[in-house]
Amino acid sequence: MEIFKAKDRISAPLLQQWQAIKDTLNIEQTCSLIERLIQNSEIDHINDEINELSEKLDKCMAISRNLSLENMGVAAVGIKLWNLSVSLGRTTEDSDKKDVYTSLKTIGFYLLISGTNKKDEKAVRRALMSSIKASRASLSQNRLGTCLRILEYAADYQTRLSQFTRESSKEAETDFASLTCQYFMERTRVACAQLNDSVADYMYSKATDRSIWILVDSRTKEFAVEVLNTLGQSYLNGKSLDPAIRWYRRGFDIIQESSREASNLDLQFSILHGLASAYIARRTEDDCEKIQVLIDIMLETYPKRLNTHMTRLNFLEAMQNGDSRRAEGEVVTLDAHYWEALTAMVTSLNMNEHNVDCILSRITPVVECNFDHGTKLLDSMLMTRLLGKEFQPILERVLVTRVWYSTRVIQHEVDMSADSLIKILDAVERQLESKISEKTSHSIQILLWKVAESYYNQCKYESAAIWFAIARHCLMSHSGNNDNKIARRLILCFIELHRYGEAKEILSSLRETRMSATTHYLFYKISLLSNDDKDAMNHLRMLCDAPGFTPNILNVCALDAQSIKKQKVTVEILKEILSRLRADQKIPGIRVFGLIRCILRLTIHEIQTSSPPEIVVTICELFEQAIGFNNRLSKNNTQPLEESFNQHELTWFSCNSFNLLVKGCRDWEPPLFLELQRENDLNDKSLILRRLMCLYVSMTATSFEARAEEHITRKANFYHQVQSQVAQFKTEWDLLGDDLSEYNKLDPSLTSKYGVVLIYDLEAAIHFKNWPDVIMIVEVALSRRLSSSTIESVANALSGMSCPTAGLSSTDLVKQSNIQAIFIYSITHVTEFGLPTISRWIRILLDLSLSSRSNAANEIFPLALQTIRDHKDNYPQDEIQLLSSIVWNHAVDLFCASNFTDCHRWCEYALSAAQFIKDGGALESTLQKNYAQIVEQIANQ
Repeated sequence: MEIFKAKDRISAPLLQQWQAIKDTLNIEQTCSLIERLIQNSEIDHINDEINELSEKLDKCMAISRNLSLENMGVAAVGIKLWNLSVSLGRTTEDSDKKDVYTSLKTIGFYLLISGTNKKDEKAVRRALMSSIKASRASLSQNRLGTCLRILEYAADYQTRLSQFTRESSKEAETDFASLTCQYFMERTRVACAQLNDSVADYMYSKATDRSIWILVDSRTKEFAVEVLNTLGQSYLNGKSLDPAIRWYRRGFDIIQESSREASNLDLQFSILHGLASAYIARRTEDDCEKIQVLIDIMLETYPKRLNTHMTRLNFLEAMQNGDSRRAEGEVVTLDAHYWEALTAMVTSLNMNEHNVDCILSRITPVVECNFDHGTKLLDSMLMTRLLGKEFQPILERVLVTRVWYSTRVIQHEVDMSADSLIKILDAVERQLESKISEKTSHSIQILLWKVAESYYNQCKYESAAIWFAIARHCLMSHSGNNDNKIARRLILCFIELHRYGEAKEILSSLRETRMSATTHYLFYKISLLSNDDKDAMNHLRMLCDAPGFTPNILNVCALDAQSIKKQKVTVEILKEILSRLRADQKIPGIRVFGLIRCILRLTIHEIQTSSPPEIVVTICELFEQAIGFNNRLSKNNTQPLEESFNQHELTWFSCNSFNLLVKGCRDWEPPLFLELQRENDLNDKSLILRRLMCLYVSMTATSFEARAEEHITRKANFYHQVQSQVAQFKTEWDLLGDDLSEYNKLDPSLTSKYGVVLIYDLEAAIHFKNWPDVIMIVEVALSRRLSSSTIESVANALSGMSCPTAGLSSTDLVKQSNIQAIFIYSITHVTEFGLPTISRWIRILLDLSLSSRSNAANEIFPLALQTIRDHKDNYPQDEIQLLSSIVWNHAVDLFCASNFTDCHRWCEYALSAAQFIKDGGALESTLQKNYAQIVEQIANQ
């Protein structure tokens, strides 16, 4: 394809114009772009080129409006691009893409008219039609300037078309009149966009001139109505009511004088709806009658359209409340006309999701105004319009809304019986062909649960029971575990209301393959409250073996029994707990000796009222159990020491046994109680954990005091105390010997405490500048493979050591050697320490090595670079930048010292690190430029 290439084929008078175009356009680029557009419709990647070409062509056409390239095939290319833009525009709603497609259409238009033979009537007619369409497309994308320039061409083509000698046939006259009408309607649209009402009215009068209008075809009249509808809608959206009504009214007049064809129904309805909406918004005295006429036409012609009924309701609301715009939550005044309109809306509209949403939005304020009327209307819609299987998803949404209405009224403390809700649920359940979905069941139950739970928390158990019962309606019968949860809450309500029979009946009806511990607990509580102690104990025993059992349930059972003075049941429950403790089942929050004391108290209280022999035996057994527990714990060093008797408990057992003995309990043996007075001797190892804990706490407190102290002497005294306590701790630690693993089982944090002690020791050694001790402590920390947090704390302490500003000191040497050891250790434990920590250590270590002018830096940097390379995606960028800066500055220092060999190496190091900085290569580029200057200076020396 050759476009804009055949310069020799252009006549001499146009050479000057051709040169102007050539200066403006990149001809090769234009040809290439058009080739790509025609061959590939995926144009997203060349949006900028399309827009640029559109602007250039716009300038070119401004340079020469008379340029004609019809002999060069340009028109054919323009048609292809035009068709391409039309097909692409139909496939997207994206505004950005539509803007690009408009640019593409503009390019096609310019190419088309450049190749138009202005002496050919058919070509001129085609160019005029293209001008009108291109103008419309540009205006839709708010390109008013382009639109006006296109209309200049359209005016020229319209003038030329009117000068041709037309055939006398009716078809030719109709064609000319229709095209002329479309041209002036487009000019009308553009004049409105320019806010020039007088020009718009003039252009409209030209479009509807009697001599033209009687000849135009129906499609052109439809086009005129479309333009008028667009103008009316634009003014209505901008709150300019009078212009909106004027343009809508003109469209309405055209509709009235034209036959109502099926193809025009949507457009006719849009005009009617827009005109009615504008009248409602303005609502003068004369407008009300016009509104009613329009609504009557809409009801007669379009009874099943949503906006017909919405317009009617808006008008009624405006007449009743004085404002057509109802604020959210505003109460609607309900009269007979409004009720009739709302009922017609429910009975006439097709039941789809959008229509139902609009209906619900209108019913909601009615419910707030009059709950009975609103719910009756909603119930009518449920029962008469939505029971078909095809409407079930919509029915379920409406049903949830119906329940929500009921719960919302209750939450506002409006007195309303639940009977109406139960009736509609019953009716739906009877007539619905299939079950509602589990999701809908859960939604309804959640709404009802919130109301019932609110009543329950207010101790209004009667009301709570009603709403919990509704939540268990058979319509939601397949809600799974929700039903059991609601049923248990309902049972608790019945228990509070002393309706134990109903509670037991519901409990028996629960659908469980195997009764859970919670269900047995409820049976236990109901039996307990209904004085059926035997049944209560049966369920208590079954509870212990039921799924979901936890020992804490026994605590709750004991408290329930104690709260209603059921001493025997309480004692039996506590004995069950004690038996489980004897079986080595630990129960959180329960100490065996506290439990025995509790059982003894209850039993002693019982013996004061009666003294059957079995009670005396029970008390003796309890004291024997207490002694047995204490002896076992004393002999078993692996048990936590806090489980043993304390002095207060020993005193309590001793005093109570003595008092009972004094009261004449002849069957009790005094030596039995004397055993409780003896404190068990503890060997040294049993006390080690206590001593270690005391020393640990003391060191922690002293270290904090030392850190906070500013006085030099007192600070030193505190650190002396820390060192003394550390020495004692290490002595006690060594006594553990081979039993360390056993003690770790008793106290899992024992090893971590040792690591903290090392940190305190390190702080003291650093304070006193005892560098041999510092080195030894770091070696111990690394050799014992302590936790990563401990190693990190050691490194932080080392990095915080004060460093002289000049020269190499012992502090620098110690810090460098120790941090180097930690760094090398951490490279193999990256996941433990984390990259932020390791990257900081690398930087500190490298800085120290370079400052000390040691050869260690040559070993450290390759390791650092390898670490960065292995973790380049997550390595902290600021640390890489600092590292690059440190290395580069060192290279510059070497250059200044004329050490060119090392300078080259460290420059390369800096560039190697800079390549991992995610700044688009900015720092690396800067360093490369500087490095080039250094190399040049070295070469010149």
